[in-house]
Amino acid sequence: MNRQRVVLILAAVGVLALAIAACTAITPTPVKHVPPERPSGLEAMLAVVTPQAPGMYVAFTDATRAVPPARPTYDALYPGNHMLGLECYSYLNSVWPTSGTIDWSIYDNCIASANSRTVKLGSGDVISQPFSLSIPPTWSENGGAGTAASPYNTLYVPTWMSAYTTTFTVGSHVYNGIKYGNATFLANMVSFITQAGARYNSNPAVSLVRIGVGLARESHPVAEAGGDTANAVLAAHEASVATCAQYKTFIRTLAEAAYTAFPDKPVIVQAGTTACAGSSSFKLRQELYENGTYGWNVVVPHKLIGIGTNAMSPDRENADNATGNTYADWMQFSVGQTVDALGAPVAFEWDVTTAGLMHDLWQDNYWSVLSCAANGGDYCLEHSSWRIYETTDFWNVVDNWVGKSGTATSRVQIVFRDTENPTYNWSAGVGGSGTIGDFTNELTLQTPTVYPQACVSWLATAAVGRSAVTSPTPMYRPCAGAVMPTPNATLIATPNQTPNATEDANMRQRLFGRQARRIPAGETAVLKLDTAHTNWGQHVNLAVTLDYLDIGTDVITVTTANGLWASEAYTLTLANTGLWQRAEWTVANALMSNYIVIDPYGFGLFGVQAGPNDSLYVHQLYADISSGSTTTPEPTWTATATDTATAGPTATATPTASNTPTATNTPTATATVTNTPTPDCGLLTNCKFESYAGTIDDDASDTFTDWVSSAVSDTLGNKAEAVSVAYAGAAGLKLTYTDDTPYVNQVVAVTAGKTYRLAFYARGDGTQDGAYGIYDITNAAYIVSAETGITANAYAAVAFEFEAPALCESIYVQLIGPYGAGSAHFDNAYLEEVVAPTDTPTPTATATRTPTATPTASLTPVPAPYISEVYIQQTTLYDWNLRGGAGDDDEYIEVYSAGAQDITGYSLLAGTCTYSYPFRTEISGPLVTFVDQMSGCTTLPITGTVTLSNTLSAAIDTFAFETPGDGESWALPDCTDSEGVLATGAPSPGYCP
Repeated sequence: MNRQRVVLILAAVGVLALAIAACTAITPTPVKHVPPERPSGLEAMLAVVTPQAPGMYVAFTDATRAVPPARPTYDALYPGNHMLGLECYSYLNSVWPTSGTIDWSIYDNCIASANSRTVKLGSGDVISQPFSLSIPPTWSENGGAGTAASPYNTLYVPTWMSAYTTTFTVGSHVYNGIKYGNATFLANMVSFITQAGARYNSNPAVSLVRIGVGLARESHPVAEAGGDTANAVLAAHEASVATCAQYKTFIRTLAEAAYTAFPDKPVIVQAGTTACAGSSSFKLRQELYENGTYGWNVVVPHKLIGIGTNAMSPDRENADNATGNTYADWMQFSVGQTVDALGAPVAFEWDVTTAGLMHDLWQDNYWSVLSCAANGGDYCLEHSSWRIYETTDFWNVVDNWVGKSGTATSRVQIVFRDTENPTYNWSAGVGGSGTIGDFTNELTLQTPTVYPQACVSWLATAAVGRSAVTSPTPMYRPCAGAVMPTPNATLIATPNQTPNATEDANMRQRLFGRQARRIPAGETAVLKLDTAHTNWGQHVNLAVTLDYLDIGTDVITVTTANGLWASEAYTLTLANTGLWQRAEWTVANALMSNYIVIDPYGFGLFGVQAGPNDSLYVHQLYADISSGSTTTPEPTWTATATDTATAGPTATATPTASNTPTATNTPTATATVTNTPTPDCGLLTNCKFESYAGTIDDDASDTFTDWVSSAVSDTLGNKAEAVSVAYAGAAGLKLTYTDDTPYVNQVVAVTAGKTYRLAFYARGDGTQDGAYGIYDITNAAYIVSAETGITANAYAAVAFEFEAPALCESIYVQLIGPYGAGSAHFDNAYLEEVVAPTDTPTPTATATRTPTATPTASLTPVPAPYISEVYIQQTTLYDWNLRGGAGDDDEYIEVYSAGAQDITGYSLLAGTCTYSYPFRTEISGPLVTFVDQMSGCTTLPITGTVTLSNTLSAAIDTFAFETPGDGESWALPDCTDSEGVLATGAPSPGYCP
């Protein structure tokens, strides 16, 4: 059923998709809210692969080089060893010397060594040292002299397999090659994997299976040497040894054989290098998962085979967010996020070396493990000898982030950075960009362009050098905000391998002094929580950590949401030490939500405010949820003149003809509707479902006082019953779907034009969620219809505001069961008219936490957004989208909103150009849409009109313009009119207001 969606307000529990629908019945039947489309193929997934012992591993080594280091005495998890896994390296000719003999001793001995040691995980659990099984054994590596007597690419193939090898030439150079297209060689490798599965799948020490598929276990059949190009060597190999198609089949077959042989283990295939001439590693990865015939995310059931990439090398700078980039999701870093989202395991691998191209080995190791964690890595693998470069902050990432990304994590975290690669590019000696933006785990920075990145001078220089490269394009220019102030510390030249607290504080100057976000004086950085987080809407106790550069003597403030539009503030006074400092504090009863509203920067869980005089440099903020801390306080949602809580912004839907009541829709019963406000219920009655006729918990429907049940049939299994699973009190409402959706209604009298707030607590059954609706009885139309989004078996708050439309005299408040087989619970509902508080307390500048109101100005509804600027390229071209080069794709339409609101489903129309704002589009201030984001055109028209419409397809602003002159654009002279006039010069995006 095609339905339009309109968002009337940013909901307290996130952005709600609201439905408008006509209805002729006095008691409307709920219509299912259509959630946003899930990623392609995810519906067919039966499960996800749970990483076994995720963390840090030493790769390509032996048991003597991966001894887990002891945790220092001041470590919260002391005593015990850090989480360090072991992976042993092997060669094919040693492991399989004759056709009838596989020598498993190298693996058995390594596993025995791992079993003799223990590690302590971030959870506090102690386990045997985990083991990564790397198979099949290696058959070739870099080496040789490029002559007939000593070809490049040294082979480690047993004599009985020599028929599967050959040589080929590139110019005067001779290379060894493997006949990957040979059916017998392929069968041998599959047989090895199958036998390994029979031997090790049930072994609890094996936590990961890594499948090597080429030279040095990587996804290339050969490697270039002697000055030959990789493409030339690959092309020669394909011409005389094995075709590209044969080699890709070899890779896929080995991975799928391991997936079958190890049903109880995470399986990862190495796919970090280029497999074929004229191709790329990211094209290979995309094909493995998305090929229409055999793609692992296409076939049903999906094959949850993971991916491993090597060298942590930088991507193209447009890897993540360039429009039209076919491989954006499969680049060296972004592939981790993609595969992690599919439910498959991810491994990243790197080597810290003293080869001279690294800038700072401790820094490089720390930022590498951050990159692994933030890009969905479950396993971070370092090569060989490296542990001198470990740090306490390095292990903090391993304990609390690696393998724990996602909505169920007990830590939410953001490491502030921008468009610069987290690892130094040792192959080129300069910085590059692999992932664009901050490293995030369920926290994102609102309006990030307000807070520029600052880099240490050497990194800024390297980034400029990288940005000067003309191909590939476009290039981003990182570190444009400022050069990072140098910490006022003398760094320890060679830190101890077992650091102490003093050395850790010194090491922090080295690690954090590389790059950070700069919050300008007086500004507030708003950090938004992912609405899919498991604890969304719940009250929890948080332990918060902020790492900041202590410059100046300002008072800085960090606010945390702790109620509906209310927050608690932690303040501290800077001491001007010039050092990176760590502030740690607890927030009792924080509300996991986005109730902090900082105009014009949006909604969030945290707000970090710089003082009035100096910029604030911040490395990271993270918050740990205390185990078992979820609380269930009584709701305090009434807004009175003395309330410390202020309401969030509201937006009004534009009435249309379809909302105008006719004589047949005029209610006859509403004249007698009355509501007696109660302290606990507001305008509702029996809001806690404590009054009912029936027996609690008897698996039979009950009749609730002042609520009317619909679509209820115990015979069919569609029930509305009183149960003891309540948020507060003795009873709650449970709605159960078997073949239809039951729901309850309560009639409430309202006043047209007034704003109301509905709040309640909801929970699901682990799979299904409930829904809710506000139905305008007078005008016979839904005002609000949405699912709660709460599927977890724990109550969470839902709250939002709406305005009673013109002529509206009464509404139905609907609480609706699930739309599929299952159950949903409701309790502690509350409805009130929103009344502006008479004053707004200001935060106190003290060294202690003080509950303060979120700094929202008033309850005045936010005005409708409008078109503030249209830019069309003329003779003088401007590169507004900063993608390198100026062209038609730099034309844009800018829409402006005076306050925060949601414009999901709003649309732009300019000639044949159309654009619909996607789900959860929030606007506060200017929002630019470039023409290449639009459909139906490649350039904007130079005459006519541009129209902005709401979700009812009603035009709310029309911008008329004529052909602009060179170097000019059409803009609003005072940024308030609805008619475009010729502006002077060329205003850039964000010109208005």
